[in-house]
Amino acid sequence: MDRRHGGDPAQLSRRDRSRAGGDGIGAGWLAYRQRAELADFFRRRWKVVLTTELLFLAVFAFWALVISEAPAINHTEKPMDFGILNAVANSDGFPPEDQWLSGHSIAYYYGGHYVAAMLSTLTGVATDKAYNLAVATIPAMLAAGILGLVYNVLRFAGARALPAAGTGLLTGLGVTMLGNLSGVLELAYVRGVGGAWFWDWVAVKGLEAPSGGESWLPDGFWWWWRGTRVIDTLTETGTSLDYTITEVPFFSFLLGDLHAHVTSLPFVTLVLTLTLALLVSPRAPGLNWLRRRPGEAAALALALGSLAFINAWDFPLYVAIVAMAAVACWSAWRIHLDEVETDANGAASGSILALAVGRAALLAGGLVAAGVALFLPFYQSFDSQAGGILPVTGPATRPFHFLVVMGVPAFLAAALVARSLPALMAQTAGKRLLVWPVAGFSIAPFFVWLIAVAVVVSLKPDDTTLADGLVWHRIVLTLPLLVMGGLATYCGLVLAASRRPMQWLVFALILAAAGFYLLAGAELFRIVDLFGSRMNTVFKVYYQAWVLLGIAGGVGIYYIVAGPVRLRLADYRTGIYKAAGMAWAALAAGLILASAYYPVAAVLDRTGWFQDGASRGDNTLAGLDFLRRGEPGEYDAITWLNNEAGPGRIVEAVGDGYSHYGRISGATGRATVLGWEGHQRQWRGDDSAFAGRGHDVETIYQGNEGEETLRPLEVYGVRWVVVGPREREAYGDEVDERMEQWAAEGWLEPAFSSDNVTIYEVIGK
Repeated sequence: MDRRHGGDPAQLSRRDRSRAGGDGIGAGWLAYRQRAELADFFRRRWKVVLTTELLFLAVFAFWALVISEAPAINHTEKPMDFGILNAVANSDGFPPEDQWLSGHSIAYYYGGHYVAAMLSTLTGVATDKAYNLAVATIPAMLAAGILGLVYNVLRFAGARALPAAGTGLLTGLGVTMLGNLSGVLELAYVRGVGGAWFWDWVAVKGLEAPSGGESWLPDGFWWWWRGTRVIDTLTETGTSLDYTITEVPFFSFLLGDLHAHVTSLPFVTLVLTLTLALLVSPRAPGLNWLRRRPGEAAALALALGSLAFINAWDFPLYVAIVAMAAVACWSAWRIHLDEVETDANGAASGSILALAVGRAALLAGGLVAAGVALFLPFYQSFDSQAGGILPVTGPATRPFHFLVVMGVPAFLAAALVARSLPALMAQTAGKRLLVWPVAGFSIAPFFVWLIAVAVVVSLKPDDTTLADGLVWHRIVLTLPLLVMGGLATYCGLVLAASRRPMQWLVFALILAAAGFYLLAGAELFRIVDLFGSRMNTVFKVYYQAWVLLGIAGGVGIYYIVAGPVRLRLADYRTGIYKAAGMAWAALAAGLILASAYYPVAAVLDRTGWFQDGASRGDNTLAGLDFLRRGEPGEYDAITWLNNEAGPGRIVEAVGDGYSHYGRISGATGRATVLGWEGHQRQWRGDDSAFAGRGHDVETIYQGNEGEETLRPLEVYGVRWVVVGPREREAYGDEVDERMEQWAAEGWLEPAFSSDNVTIYEVIGK
C-alpha cells in the first residue's frame, strides 16, 4: 500500500524513515550546539515569537476553513499543479517524470510542489489533502514571514517592540489578505451606480451598464475573477487589445492554484530577511565576506538558488535586490572605515560607488554560482519557453486601470519615498544637483526602451501592431513610476553613505525602488513567449511588485506616523504639515478599507457563508472528494492505482486543457503518453517532444489490427490501459468491445473494474 496517496501512514519506506530521521538528528544537533543562544533568544523575544505563531495559526485556520468549503481539485489549472505534486511524490528519483508526457522530465519549476510532496510523504497525508493544506499553509507562512521581517526592520529603526510587532502584523495581513480596488467597482456596479457612459469609460469586461439593485454583494458566477483582468484596452466591439492578468496573493489563495508564483512567496520573505541581515552586517560584503561568513553565505546562496527551483521569475529579481543591498552596505562600510568624504550630494564619491558596485557584482556572482550548483540536477533537465526580451509596442496601461489594481501599495510605498526626502535633504549640500542623479536613474530605462523600439520599427516598418501614440501614451504612467524608482534608489544610496546610516530605511527604499521599476518595466518590455504579448510578463511582475511595495508601504506607514522627525520646521509651517499628514492618513485609511471589500465579498461568494441554502455539513480538505461522491468508478480506479497496482505508466484519452482529461495520470502521478497538449507546448516552447503522440493514443483506442495497434503501448512503455467515460467520449463506445477483443487474444488482461471504469494490464503474447 502506497502511503503517499492515502495509504497507511505507518508504512513509510526505509528511505523515507532514514531521510526523516537524518533531518531530525541534524536539527537536534544544531539546536543543541546553540542551546544557550536559543534559550536567550526565546527569553528575550518570547512575546514576538508567540505573536508570530498565533498569526500563523490564525491565517492557516482561516484558509483551511475557506478551502474546506470548496476543496475540489477540478478547475482552472489545479489539476496541473496536483499532477506535478503527485509526479514528484511518486518519483523514485529526480528529475521526476512528467505525468503528462511519459519518458520526459517535468519542464516546469516544481520546487514548491516538491516541498508539498515531501511533507505529504513524511506525514502520510494523502496528496489531495496535502494539496489543500499547502494552499492554506502558504498565506500563513507569508504573513508570519512579513511580520518577522518588518519587526526587525523597525527594531533597527529604534522602534519599541510593541509598535514594531503591530506594524509587522498589519503589514503581513495587508499583503496576504487585502485585494485590489476592483471590489469598489463591483459594489458600485451591483448597486446601480453610474450610467452607461461611465461604465464604457471604466472599460472592464463584464461591467457594462448596470440595472441597479438592493444587494450589497456582487452576483454572478465567480465575479471576483474580473479583478484579475482589469488592465486591458478594448475596441468598440469589446475585443481585447492588451489582455493581461493581474492577480494578487489573496486571489491565488481563494482560487486554490498551487502555481510557482504562489509557492515561492514564503521563500521570498526568507531571501528578504537574509538580505536585511546582509545590509546591516558589520563587515563589508564581498568575496572575503563569503569566506569569513560561510554560514550566512551558504544560507543566502541556498535561499536564492531555491527561488529558481520554485519560480524562476523570482531569481533575477532577488539577485538584483541582494546586489543593491550589497552596494549600499559596502559603500557605507568603506566610507566609515576610511572616513572618505562624500560628494556634493552627500552620496559616496564616484570611485567609492564604482568599487562598491564591483564588489557587489562579485558577491552576487558568487551567490548565483553557488545557488545554481546546489540545484544543478534541476537545470540539467529544465527547458524554458522564454525566448528573450522585446520592447512593448502595443497599447499602454490606462492610469485608471493601474490605480484600480496597484493603487494601494503604490500609494503607500510612494509615501515612504516622499517621507524620506527630508532625511535626503539633510544629507545633501547642493540641492540643485539632486535632479541630475534622480533624472539619470529615472530616464535611463525609458531611453533603452526608445532605442529598442527604434530597432523594431526599422526591422518591421510595415508592422500594424505598433500602437498609435506609442511614446506619449506610455509616458503618462511610466514616467511617474520611473521617477519614484529613481528617487528611491538615490535616497537609498545617499542615506547608506551618510554619517548616521539608516540601513533600515535603505532596505525599505530598495524594496520600493524594485517595485516601481518592475511596474514601469512591464510598460516598456516583455518576455518573449508563446503568448505573443505582455500578458504573462504583467502577470508575474505585478505579483512581485505587490509584495515588495506592500512591505515597503508597511514600513512607510510606521515612518510617517511614528518615525523620527528629521526636518526642523518653523512654527507657522508645522500646522500645514500636520494637516497634510492627517489628510494622508485619512486617504490611506480609506484606500485600505476600500481594498478590504473585495476579499470579504469574495470569500462570502466562494464559501456561501451567511447565504440562504449554504451547506456546512460536508466540509473536507480532500480534493478528490467530489469524485468519491460523483464519479465513484474513477475514484476507485485512482485509489487502486495509488495503493494496489504495481508500478508502470498508463495511457488514457487525450483532450483539451483546462478540462477533466488527464485526470487519472494527474491524480496518481503515473506518466501517461500525452496529457494537456497546450501546456506541454507552453512549457517546452514547441511540440517537437510530443508530435504524433495524440495520433498514437488514438490508434491504441480505435485501431483494428491487434499487433500493429498495440505497438505504441510497447514504444511508450505503457503497462496500464484506462477505459472510462473520457475514453468513450473521445474514441467512441466501441472502445470497450475493442479492449475485450485484445484481452481475448492475449494482449491485455482486465486488472480492475468499478462502475464505468476498467483498467487493463498490458501482458503481450
